[in-house]
Amino acid sequence: MMLMISSIDSYIQAVTNVPAVLQNKDFLENLHPRYTEVLSRCNSVAGGASPSPNTPIDVAINTLLETGVNNETGVNKHTIGVVGLLCAKTKTNEFNTNFESFLVQFSGFMETCDWAHMRVVANVVSEIAAAITDQMIRRNQPILGINLLGNLATRLQAHEKMLTCVHSCVLQLCCASYNFKAALRFIIDDFEEFTPDVKGSDNSQSLLCYLYYSGMIYTALKRYDRAIYFFEACTRVPAITLSHIMLECYKKHILVCLIEHGEVATPHKSASQVVNRLLKPNALAYTELATAFNVSSDSLSNCIAKHVDTYRRDQTYGLVKQVRIAHMRVLIRKLTRTFLTLSLEDVGRRAVGGEADNPERIVLSMIQENMIYAKINQRDGMVRFLDSIVDLNTNHRVMELLEAKINSCVELNKRVGIMNDRISTNPEFISKVVLDSATGVQDGEQAGGSGGSGGGNQQISSSAKFQTRGSTSSNSNVAGAFNL
Repeated sequence: MMLMISSIDSYIQAVTNVPAVLQNKDFLENLHPRYTEVLSRCNSVAGGASPSPNTPIDVAINTLLETGVNNETGVNKHTIGVVGLLCAKTKTNEFNTNFESFLVQFSGFMETCDWAHMRVVANVVSEIAAAITDQMIRRNQPILGINLLGNLATRLQAHEKMLTCVHSCVLQLCCASYNFKAALRFIIDDFEEFTPDVKGSDNSQSLLCYLYYSGMIYTALKRYDRAIYFFEACTRVPAITLSHIMLECYKKHILVCLIEHGEVATPHKSASQVVNRLLKPNALAYTELATAFNVSSDSLSNCIAKHVDTYRRDQTYGLVKQVRIAHMRVLIRKLTRTFLTLSLEDVGRRAVGGEADNPERIVLSMIQENMIYAKINQRDGMVRFLDSIVDLNTNHRVMELLEAKINSCVELNKRVGIMNDRISTNPEFISKVVLDSATGVQDGEQAGGSGGSGGGNQQISSSAKFQTRGSTSSNSNVAGAFNL
């Protein structure tokens, strides 16, 4: 029977009268957005035009907080009901005017809530987090929300490899406050599971935002290898149409690849073909930059001058200037394959092309970053290029790096095995496999009985085509969940 929520009093009655709200399907299905909209409207009517600390929603929240806490465990059994009221409160004018009191109220609720119930209504919790994030940024106080939402994201996780919608909110606050190092502990490089709010089509934007913000944070910290990983992952998200977030990731992926590797890798075969066809025509200024990068310094300079307005409008001109420096480094690296000794003046003329005032500074930075192996003799202004890293006595660093890579591969192999076992024993997966096998056998028997061996082969072929179309449609439905 559908729960009738027409007022805040009826909402409280529904919450307190249901022994286990978590098991009430009608309540959970209608908690968002139907109940929250009704509650916010009831609060506006009952509370009047001027908000006060004793609005109906506040009274209801205090009632559920006082009556729902178990004295032995300290956990509130009305967690889901309070979440619905808090979400409704974010839709009222009181949320804007008494935002500080809401933060205190929400922070206190987090101390007694049941986190298992919070994960069930993660979509409602993520909407509260998004409202808090929006208010923090509007008030130019994003740094104040990092600890609160960071704690929320961490406690929502069932394990450390689970991604929630709140993670993207935390990273957004870190980017807005330029507090990049604080964001590193909230970035999950290889998450294995989503909360239900991330899987839904309504909140799929949070996944793209999470990947985009992660890439931007690593770019700001000049950890370009990790930034490339997240930018590329964003463009690989299944989709049937192009998202602006994907387009921004693609643009920055090109720039960061040129800075880090001096080239842009070909798109991975797992990327959506539809997205790949739409990305390049919408990012011509960046694809032309990548082409000019491999031609000459003059071509690169002309391309930058041609599209400088586009780069400034996209706020990527800073990265473009770093691309110019990266091009100089690529040319210097090429000189190491030709010369053993070269003067700094020749380096500046052949590679830098007179665009930098101090070629020695560029060469020295490349040596410090292990991009080239050389020694500078400042007495006569000569650079001696070394053949291998043995000359720099860095064998121990190579062994440490190799050992770290091996350990990473072993750990990844273990995790893949655990995930494979988990999927193989999943009842939903087993029932789907059994159903598909039974359907295939039934189609084959019908085809064999209707038209002999030849007709049966044709019918099986037709059935296989039909199943392929069905699976494609299923994939399209899944891809549609990531369509912004």
